[in-house]
Amino acid sequence: HDDLLGYGKLNAAKFFENVTGQPPEDASLITSENQQEDILNQLTEPKVLIIGIDGVRGDVAEMVSSEEDSAFGRMKDEGAWTYASTVGPIAISGPSWSSMLTGVWCDRHGVYGNGFENHKLSSNPDLIDMIESHDSSINTGSLVYWKPIDSTIIGPGTADIQERFEEDEDLHERAVEILRDDSSIDVLFLAYDDPDYAGHRYGFSPNSTEYVDAVKLADERASELLEILDERITIGEDWLVILTSDHGGGGANNYSHSPSTTTDRTTLMMVRGGDAISGEMYNSVVVDVAVTALTHMEIPLPTGSAELDGRPLAFEPNSEESRVPNCDLPISVTVVTHAEEIAWASMGILLLAASTILIYIRRSKTIEDDESQQSSHH
Repeated sequence: HDDLLGYGKLNAAKFFENVTGQPPEDASLITSENQQEDILNQLTEPKVLIIGIDGVRGDVAEMVSSEEDSAFGRMKDEGAWTYASTVGPIAISGPSWSSMLTGVWCDRHGVYGNGFENHKLSSNPDLIDMIESHDSSINTGSLVYWKPIDSTIIGPGTADIQERFEEDEDLHERAVEILRDDSSIDVLFLAYDDPDYAGHRYGFSPNSTEYVDAVKLADERASELLEILDERITIGEDWLVILTSDHGGGGANNYSHSPSTTTDRTTLMMVRGGDAISGEMYNSVVVDVAVTALTHMEIPLPTGSAELDGRPLAFEPNSEESRVPNCDLPISVTVVTHAEEIAWASMGILLLAASTILIYIRRSKTIEDDESQQSSHH
């Protein structure tokens, strides 16, 4: 900021042109120090980029971080990080994205599965809603793949720019466009999906080439976003970047992230910029995302019964651990959530029963044949 202020004093008109892309209509309008300071203050307002990537295992993220020009590796080198962040007791997209964006656990927002039955999101606003309610002049954006984030968790019309995409490639192109061309954007939330798709199809495993490649591609896209922010940071913008996921996978079932084993619930959490203290974070949880973003934006956190469950752990590494939620799944949600596993288990039971009956019939037939042969001998 001091360097920019000095530059602004020396040549305010040129500085204005570099920032806005066009010269001022009247350079005399920005010759005073106060007017130059106003321009600089607009640049140095806190800003946040949240890069959410669906279905990234913590150990696979750590593998990918060793790649050349890795965003994961760079975030680790330049900020607070962990490959052992937990998404809470339920490793399912609905509860995890809800916890990430509201800053409260499933026993408060009421999302236990992807059906969102009887949820309480209306009384637990998402991050974008909290920011807009505090100051509607803050320019917010949300670009997502998974429809329920857009339709239910954030809700229609909440962000100034709110778009959903059928392909991560298109989502990423739009994110690049906004960060590169829209100087007014203050908060941008992204939710990619490719690793989750690859995991369900090819297996959430460090031994699955397709899954690892999908995580690498997400990492490459994040790297491009960081490079764009580098350019904006050089002119004084104060960007905080949070990079995380909604769950891992491949615990008990290689092609799923149920029934929420430790491997299913463990992912990465990385924070760079602002007041982030570099180094490994411990006891990181998904509800920290919203609180960290609000803290950087200098927006007062809710108090009393509305107090959020997360902490700005990247800024305050000695924070007390987040409370342990009581998120026992209702039986109806359990059935819906684990429908695939239940179906396979039921099929297995039926096959076992059929095999038992077949063996019984064959044995009975053998006994009958033996008795018949014995009778014929007599």
